[in-house]
Amino acid sequence: MKHMRLIIYFIYGYGISCISATAANQAVICVPIADLVGQPLLSLSSAHQNIEKMYAQQPIVSPAAGKPTTISYRIHQALLGDQVNVLQENTHEVCLSIPSLFYLTSTGQKAHTYWTLKKNIKKISDFPKGQQNRIATAINWSNPDTIKQPDTIILKKPYYIPAIKTTCSLGTRFKVSSYIPKTKIYKVWALKPHSARFLLVDIPENACTCPSNIAVKDQRTAFVDLLRSWTQLGANVPYVWGGSSFIDANDKTSKLPYIRSAGFDCSNMIARATQMVGIPYFYKNSKTALSFLKPVTGKVSVGDIIALPGHVMVISDLIHHKAIEARDYDAGYGKIHEVDLRHVFKDISTYDELISTLKAKTLLTRLKKDGSVQNEKIKVSLLRLPAI
Repeated sequence: MKHMRLIIYFIYGYGISCISATAANQAVICVPIADLVGQPLLSLSSAHQNIEKMYAQQPIVSPAAGKPTTISYRIHQALLGDQVNVLQENTHEVCLSIPSLFYLTSTGQKAHTYWTLKKNIKKISDFPKGQQNRIATAINWSNPDTIKQPDTIILKKPYYIPAIKTTCSLGTRFKVSSYIPKTKIYKVWALKPHSARFLLVDIPENACTCPSNIAVKDQRTAFVDLLRSWTQLGANVPYVWGGSSFIDANDKTSKLPYIRSAGFDCSNMIARATQMVGIPYFYKNSKTALSFLKPVTGKVSVGDIIALPGHVMVISDLIHHKAIEARDYDAGYGKIHEVDLRHVFKDISTYDELISTLKAKTLLTRLKKDGSVQNEKIKVSLLRLPAI
């Protein structure tokens, strides 16, 4: 774990240095899921290594199970149609600014830069003028209003679009052309992968969310309902280090014979779901959330966050004392799931017990699925979910 902290410290500090390298160039992600890393993998490769293969074979956990020296450099993922800024390039990769979330660097600065394969983006300058206005407006943490775009819908589950022959991840955003009330269908612009061409396609209302249509008073309920729906999809949504996607089929447009890792880690699960219902949550990892979210004072509410070192989870049910989390494989889960509080912390069965224990400043013991101890003497915090 100490080794991993040093690696991540370096990665998160690296991205900020490339901001001043070149002027930003607007682009969009042109693949269903793009893995993002904290530094160019070209700098880590030997002469005989294939950079595309290095991206495709990033482990889904870090350190990889049973291989503590194996590091996954994936720290985030972007989805088809996401608008980004290109800051720097090398032979195979680009450095991107993606302002939907930010993290804190080693010097305490807010940053939102990553590296990905050059083939994962398409420059907006390559699009015909008539196509450029079909790109969904990017979310920007410096302008919270960008979360609730009235002309944008977001997939709440994986969805296959025949016209572009692609299964899009949940969380994929589309610009709306029109809505047909009678059939409850959105006409949206979908980017054909690896192209500079948008096609007008149909997406049913029950497959997506529209954050601008969700009242502030309903956001917490919508947030938890969305997370719970992910625990009930036909296939489990797997835990993936740096993951922020789910797709129930491989990327059919990829020429590489490798399986892309689609899934969520704990922080990206919360970030993706909050933004999909219009909640202004912009924190890439648990450290950043702890630095910016307000602590709970008084009673907790459904949707509030339980934070501990390197992990965050969501209070989902105060009556039955449950929480939703993306939990790692070492704990025996490896997926997004809803779990009883008594199975998370030793000797804690209710939220009243948790609150009393935290008020007494008692350190807790976290449990694995089989009831054995995963972590001892951990500090746990309760954080208030933000609202506009």
